[in-house]
Amino acid sequence: WIAKLRDYQAGHPIEMKIMFCHDGSELSQQALEKTIGFFSKERPEIILISVAEWPQGGTAADESAFSGGGRSEHHSVLMKAARRVSKLGYDVDAILAVGDVRKMILETVASKNPDILVAAKTGCPDAYSPESVSAYLICHAPCPVLVFH
Repeated sequence: WIAKLRDYQAGHPIEMKIMFCHDGSELSQQALEKTIGFFSKERPEIILISVAEWPQGGTAADESAFSGGGRSEHHSVLMKAARRVSKLGYDVDAILAVGDVRKMILETVASKNPDILVAAKTGCPDAYSPESVSAYLICHAPCPVLVFH
C-alpha cells in the first residue's frame, strides 16, 4: 500500500481497489458516494459487500425462513448500489455474504485484497465498544479502514 501511495505522489497512475461495507443505510450510501468522489481520478475497482447476518441464536432449522426475506432484501439493496456505481463507469464486484458480519467482511478482505476498506458507523453509539463492527475492522483488517459517521 505504501508503494502505491509513493507512485500516486510521484504522479504515476495506480490501480486501486476499494471495498465498501454496504448495509443499505443512508450513511453507507453517503460513504460510497463521497469516497468514490474523492478517488474519482484513480477510477478504482469497487467491491461492495453486504452481509445478511445469521439471526443470533439461529439454528439450521431457521435457515429456510432466513434465506427468503433477509437474504433477498440484502441482495436487492446491494444490486441497487452496484447499478448506481456501474452507471458512473466503475467496475463493480457485488458480494452478498451470509454469516457473522465481522467474520464475513474480514474473509472477503483477505480474498479480494482491497487497498482501502470503507465502513459506515451505524448503531452502536460508542465506536470503540466491543460490539462495534467498525472498531473490530479497524483492529483486525490488514488494510487501512475509513469509517464514516
